[in-house]
Amino acid sequence: MKNTKHLILAVVAVFLITATIFTTIAYLTSKQEVKNTFTVGNVVIGLDEALVKTDGTPDGDLRTEIGNQYHLLPGMSYTKDPTVTVKANSEDCYVRMVVTVTHYAELEALRGEYDVLKFFKGIDLNQWVPELSADKKPTVNADGTATIIFTYVGDKTADYETYVPQSTKDTELAPLFTEFTVPSDFDNAELEVFEGMEVLIEAHAIQATGFDNASDAWAAFDAQYAD
Repeated sequence: MKNTKHLILAVVAVFLITATIFTTIAYLTSKQEVKNTFTVGNVVIGLDEALVKTDGTPDGDLRTEIGNQYHLLPGMSYTKDPTVTVKANSEDCYVRMVVTVTHYAELEALRGEYDVLKFFKGIDLNQWVPELSADKKPTVNADGTATIIFTYVGDKTADYETYVPQSTKDTELAPLFTEFTVPSDFDNAELEVFEGMEVLIEAHAIQATGFDNASDAWAAFDAQYAD
């Protein structure tokens, strides 16, 4: 009986040791974390022009984002150089300028068909391409204004679809034009049309990435800003 008791204790001791070994096993493991960081792209542009006096001469080197007022006389030229700047780190983008001239229908009524581009001097057609009708006329709107869209193409390409590439610095584009001129042969009635006339200029930009061409990009832009 005594011997049997010793045997039982010995077996229990073995079980206890075995259990202790199992609870201290360390497995070979590894843990890796992948952290994804997202940044948001943007497109930012600015539009300004030389600040001028009412006679159309520049007021030093100052620029304005508001626009200018002019006192017009026949045969005179007036400084106006609307300039787009694509801001640093903007995504690749297409750029265009939309020029709207008020009182255009009144001018046409007096002069017949009139090429409104004759007003503007210094347009670099290697960089800004106007969208005109087959007879080279602007779009005449129901309110009597005329609208011309100029698309930026940089150095002219075959498909006119050059975009402004991303840069770590501001990218200043060539001015749309440098001045406008009042024709010297306008009579008093035609000059009266200029009273209160406005030249409204908008600069537009849209990302180039995600579009097959400029036409698709501007269609998306127009749809986004449609009333």
